Amino acid sequence: MTSTRDKSRLARTGATATTTESRAILVGGAALALGFIIGFIWIGGRTLPIAGGSSFGTIAAITAAALAAAAFVAGYLLPSPGSRQRTHPERSRWRFAVNVAALTVAHAAIALLLLVGVSVVMSDAFIDADIYPFSASLLVAIASGLASYAAFLSASGMTTTRMASVLAIYLVVGVMAAMLSTSDPHWWEKNISALGTGDDFSGWIFNITLLIAGVLITAIAVYLARELRQGHLARAARDADDSREAGRVRTLYLALTLLGVFLALVGVFPVSWIELVHNAFATGLIVVFAGLVVGIRWIVPGLPGSGLPTLTLTAR
Repeated sequence: MTSTRDKSRLARTGATATTTESRAILVGGAALALGFIIGFIWIGGRTLPIAGGSSFGTIAAITAAALAAAAFVAGYLLPSPGSRQRTHPERSRWRFAVNVAALTVAHAAIALLLLVGVSVVMSDAFIDADIYPFSASLLVAIASGLASYAAFLSASGMTTTRMASVLAIYLVVGVMAAMLSTSDPHWWEKNISALGTGDDFSGWIFNITLLIAGVLITAIAVYLARELRQGHLARAARDADDSREAGRVRTLYLALTLLGVFLALVGVFPVSWIELVHNAFATGLIVVFAGLVVGIRWIVPGLPGSGLPTLTLTAR
């Protein structure tokens, strides 16, 4: 049977989720209205093409990305329903500022690049089609509302898992944008680092993607360390005290931080600039990642197993 305390906790959890959803809807509605106003003013009564430099797709992408960034910051700073102040795992102001900045850029970039990509696809589907001013303003509003709604929800319940999902989506979207916009059609004959060698949009977007992704990995290290301490997943059954558990958490935190720093520096030093330095950081990235893969069961003894049956052999 469910105790009174459990019922109360479930009720509070449900109320919190409902209130957060209501807040996200309000933020999305405000972004929808603001997006329509910005789009209407920016478009200025013109009939616009779907994609291109001065197009509906560009206006929608920039507007939605800016409003999504604002919505994310609001959702990350706003206290949880029923709380006076929101608690964050960051232990210093500079770490908090870096995490917020990286996450904000990631959410804005996802909205920006996705909308640019969608506009290019739709432009190829409707060749030579133009969008009337009111329709374009309305579509800018819808894109802004949806992007802000998703960004606010993401920020309101930020966890290690959600941050890892943001990292994965951001990496895929950023690298795909670099692939599609590169001026070198045969980059794949070299290596993926060749995407960051040009001075065009492709090179900039690839290197910035790696830089922000590296910072996000260091942010994941902060969140994961807190969740490991709270769940005691780094504690082994044979541990007599908390010292070994704390050591394992510290090891994982340092390894992930080093992984993020190496990835960021790979973006800071493109292969065309200082190849030796670029390769050194790329090699360090691989070494740290391989070490984590091999040693993860020792670092986190409480990590759930694969669930696969094991075969036991007995001598007759």
